[in-house]
Amino acid sequence: MPSPMPQPTAALTWALCETPAHAWATPPDTATAAAAHWLPASVPGTAALALAQAGQWHADTPRPLHDRDVWYRCTLNGHGPHTLAFDGLATVTNVYLDDHLLATSTSMFAPLVCTATLRGGHTLWLAFRSLNAHLASLKLPRARWRVAMVPQQALRGVRTTLLGHMPSWCPAIDTVGPWRPAQLHGPNSIWGVQLAASLSGVDGPGVGNGNGGDVDRGGADGGSQTFTGTLRVSLRCAHDLSGSTITCAGQQAPLLPDLDGAAAATPASAFAAPPGEATQHWHATLTLPQPERWWPRGHGPAMLHTVQLTHAGGTQPLGQVGFRTVAVDTGADGQGFALRINGLPVFARGAVFTPPNPLHPGGEAGVAERLAQLADMGANMVRVAGPFCYESPAFFQACDALGLLVWQDLMLANFDHPLAQPAFAHALQCEAEHLLRSLAGHPSVAVLCGGSEVAQQAAMLGVALPAEAQRFFRDTWPGWCQRWCPGVAVVPNSPSGGELPFSVRSGIAHCFGVGAYERPLDDARRGAPRFAAECLAFAHVPEPCSLAALDAPAVHHPHWKAGVPRDRHASWDFEDTRDHYLHRVFGLDAAALRRTDAAHYLQASRALTAHIVAQTLSEWRHPGSPTAGALVFTAADLQPGAGWGLIAADGEPKAAYHGFKQVAQPLALLLTDEGCDGLDIHLVNDTPTPQPLNVHVQVLRHGRVVVAQGSRAVTVAAHGALSLSATQVLGHFLDLTYAFRFGPPGHDAVVVSARPVAAPEAPLQAVHFPLGPYTPPSALGLSTRLEHSDGQWWLWVDTDALARFVHINSEHHRPQDNWFHLPPGAPRRVALWPRHAGAPAPAGTVSALNATDVVSHQGTA
Repeated sequence: MPSPMPQPTAALTWALCETPAHAWATPPDTATAAAAHWLPASVPGTAALALAQAGQWHADTPRPLHDRDVWYRCTLNGHGPHTLAFDGLATVTNVYLDDHLLATSTSMFAPLVCTATLRGGHTLWLAFRSLNAHLASLKLPRARWRVAMVPQQALRGVRTTLLGHMPSWCPAIDTVGPWRPAQLHGPNSIWGVQLAASLSGVDGPGVGNGNGGDVDRGGADGGSQTFTGTLRVSLRCAHDLSGSTITCAGQQAPLLPDLDGAAAATPASAFAAPPGEATQHWHATLTLPQPERWWPRGHGPAMLHTVQLTHAGGTQPLGQVGFRTVAVDTGADGQGFALRINGLPVFARGAVFTPPNPLHPGGEAGVAERLAQLADMGANMVRVAGPFCYESPAFFQACDALGLLVWQDLMLANFDHPLAQPAFAHALQCEAEHLLRSLAGHPSVAVLCGGSEVAQQAAMLGVALPAEAQRFFRDTWPGWCQRWCPGVAVVPNSPSGGELPFSVRSGIAHCFGVGAYERPLDDARRGAPRFAAECLAFAHVPEPCSLAALDAPAVHHPHWKAGVPRDRHASWDFEDTRDHYLHRVFGLDAAALRRTDAAHYLQASRALTAHIVAQTLSEWRHPGSPTAGALVFTAADLQPGAGWGLIAADGEPKAAYHGFKQVAQPLALLLTDEGCDGLDIHLVNDTPTPQPLNVHVQVLRHGRVVVAQGSRAVTVAAHGALSLSATQVLGHFLDLTYAFRFGPPGHDAVVVSARPVAAPEAPLQAVHFPLGPYTPPSALGLSTRLEHSDGQWWLWVDTDALARFVHINSEHHRPQDNWFHLPPGAPRRVALWPRHAGAPAPAGTVSALNATDVVSHQGTA
């Protein structure tokens, strides 16, 4: 008769309690445990999350957890050999079965697997020891430099997150507990599934890691059309799976035993095979001719293929994979960094990802929603950066489905890490192997980076990078990537690649000239970065609905300032940076405006960073730019307030989010001021379909009077771009950028629109302001109209004069678009999405930065 299918993993029910550091050297006896205060705890999860759910810990006033021990316990039931698999324990952990010590872990990032023979009921204990006590006892070699952003320098020797340890960067929330799944696997469980997909025969000659060659912005084929996919599957199961098969995309291969464990999913040193098991590792290899390829968002479908195990007892899905190639084009000078996916150049844009829930960093809650927001913003890449933590499998699954490329850092940041210390090096290798093997099947993973700002930190302090660090980033890390996750771009560290690690014009850069360094906006062009892995850090002011919960007046109030990022020990914060640009770009005196009109100050501050983000990204994305990627620092705030995030801590998009969105879509219209050469119009088409467009230029005086206008039909090639001057569209000369200054200016705005022939009702639009983007408020004749059809609310906005930075504010609804410019005679329809279930009909206001009119809108269901 057929063998039964392998059974799912047993569910475990957990509780936790806190004790002083090392109050219990071993698990307590029955009486002591009964006297302790135990709380229910979710696993995966953290102690802070469990305590907050019990009302014993508050995120707005977080109390420390690293100064004590936190114990978790659960009951195990079963008989015979079982495997306990812990995907992540934060951070110094003893694992006990009853009163027997099974294992100890000192890494938050490496998995821990131990085996036990169960004889009925047992108690499993996890003792998370005080990190402070561990750091005090740690023996480390002398550091060659100190890291200013982290007070506790001994953290360089521990494999744990820096979240919670960077004052003014993130809230002081201590990550303690089983933050990743903890599972009990019986003899019939399938676990440790690893899927590795690769594609060959796509990229043309001369393209690869460091081979040079010009970056072609056109071409729809994506290289050769003869390609082959390879899928490798490995898994662990003590049950006899002989005769089973693996299927994917219509192809099938037998699942075979791997008696020597060569297909192990994780470092062999972390595992011991349960006694009595003849084989635990199984593997299969499939060849797939011409599989449908996976494309980044906007460039084509993010095609995924389901992998299934077929056994005598039935069929079981193992996951999904995608097939694509990744190559790096370094350009004719060998100094660039441009990604090619399936042979096509991709301008990578997005943000450095931040956890939606700081109480459980790396957890699944809110991840899919956050990534969907970024995709809607026009992002096609997110970066998981070295100071934070690794993301969950759900994160990568969502990126795969959305077509979001992933830049993945190893969790090494800024410190002089003790890479020559054997214990540290071993823990790092186990961590890296686990990470890289788990990523090999995800088509979204495009870049693997050895960490963040390690080389930069040393160079900026005038210290030579230690020889062991040089070897690690140059040789060891790329070797690990090639061995365990081949076929992706590999970067030693970020930033890197120039004469100095932080050189902007070569390799990978962190670009804060526009931003923290208070350079003029044209520094985006002057700097000419090849790839900005971090950029545009500003204290972005959230929407009014987000500030309502903060309940603190802007700007100089302790509660407000708690949410404003700053560099530790600096005499300024990023709000000072924003105020600098408020004067430089808008011509406003921030201090005076705050005193006389605080509401207008906040509106102007929102509009300012939306404008800067849109202008800078336009400068970098247009086809004549040497820049091949830009990732904003960061995606979202970790706490309420005016943080770096494009999205507020409550999930509400900020004005800067909409500024990014306006210039980041797969089909985009960009404007650049070319001085005496006038105004250039750039049309970028990432899509696999040619795009016929009707381009229209309208020149306005006082936002009302049409000085000149003209139109031109163009077609932008698939996966291509097109640039033309506004003068070509007008058909005659006008000083559109007011560069020649022959007398007083004759206009104050140039409105450019591009209507797709296939969808003329949804034009692309951008506005150039030759005299600057800010004008004092006046009456514009704003008007609104609500429309309700097929369960969807729409808001029509119209104006008699050009409205700059139109702002839709609605308590219960989120506008699809916001902070846009609206020319007269071109009413715009904006979708209103409910923020919560059961939201009433929309009600709110519409205003503009240059308008004295504030128009209310009120709907009835």
